[in-house]
Amino acid sequence: MSDIIVSAKKLSGRIEPPPYKSEVIRLLILAGLCGIRPAEFVHLPNNCGEDIKNAVIAVNDVFFNTDAESEKVSPLSVHVGESATLLRLLLPSLLRRHSSVRFFVGPTLLERNFDEFKICLGCRIEQHSEFIEFSHRAEHLPLYSCSAAESSQFASGMLILLASETLSGSQNELFELEITNPSSRPYIELTLDVIRRFGCGIELNDKCRYHLAHGTLRPPSGISSASVYAYDFSYAANFIAANALGSDVCLPPPVNGEKKQADFAIRKFVFKDNIDISDSPDLFPILCVLSCGKTGDTVITGTARLRGKESDRVNAMFKCIHSLGGSAECGENNIIIHGTGKLRGGTVDSFYDHRIVMAAAIASLICSNPVVIRDFRAVDKSAPQFFNDFKALGGTVIEHVR
Repeated sequence: MSDIIVSAKKLSGRIEPPPYKSEVIRLLILAGLCGIRPAEFVHLPNNCGEDIKNAVIAVNDVFFNTDAESEKVSPLSVHVGESATLLRLLLPSLLRRHSSVRFFVGPTLLERNFDEFKICLGCRIEQHSEFIEFSHRAEHLPLYSCSAAESSQFASGMLILLASETLSGSQNELFELEITNPSSRPYIELTLDVIRRFGCGIELNDKCRYHLAHGTLRPPSGISSASVYAYDFSYAANFIAANALGSDVCLPPPVNGEKKQADFAIRKFVFKDNIDISDSPDLFPILCVLSCGKTGDTVITGTARLRGKESDRVNAMFKCIHSLGGSAECGENNIIIHGTGKLRGGTVDSFYDHRIVMAAAIASLICSNPVVIRDFRAVDKSAPQFFNDFKALGGTVIEHVR
């Protein structure tokens, strides 16, 4: 296990955020469904996190493996690591093609709840020590209903399935999709936008159900324009927070859809007393740090669903705040942070959550003593370059192996 000791008084300089993984993973899956290999479709830089790397491998394995496509291998095996996004986006389309799919996952993802699949698809779920196996019922339904109260990712996977039903050239298998209690609406809009790039228009009808309005899924005529992706504003949010705390970090101007991302909301949330993060759950850790960095109470609502993320983020950040000398109270669907503008410093657990690692490092800007982050390698899930950027901007980083 590795710890890292970080400290900084001010960060200054320019960074290049990694690709927006939510968009890239959707692009890769749609390209794979259309018969386009990842390497032929999108150019990815070296600073991609593990989730994107796993997506490239998974798309190659499930769409370009002859034995897998002919179902000579059963159950189909897919390695997704700790990426719940990849699993949820792939599963509906794979279960249409294979009677059983076995996802090899990391330990944190293995503990998460996937009852949403059972409720919507009627599939059987078996959780083992290293993988989760999903088996599908045979019949096709004209209407599916899924709840997006906890996550919009599975609903997005169903929208991708709806688009992919047009690949056979027949519309006999088309269905309507009802999404109840939608959370993180920007992610559903992102899915619909990516599907449009591949020729399909999915819209809401007069019954508030998603249906195929026009088009069929096909390789884009202009691949270079279809494969353009934005940079990740959830990563940039950490340095926007740092700037609010007195730093001077320069980010690239938003040009390729960054403003449509849910986490672009960080700009309007800075130092607000009341924040609803229902549509921007990934901002929660860094917003907790920002709330400690101002004087007075901050109430962050919409937190109930955060208990099922990579960690129980509400409990994790509550413990982090107290470990660093801050004060907070947790409610059923909120957290109240009693900010003083500064923290003491200390040792925090990463809870194997990449966003908590980054938020804890930014917290060092308002700490009188260094911050020790246990199991900091969790950051590699989305941003393996984070501590290189942190050092390049003037922060101090010392790795310690326990």
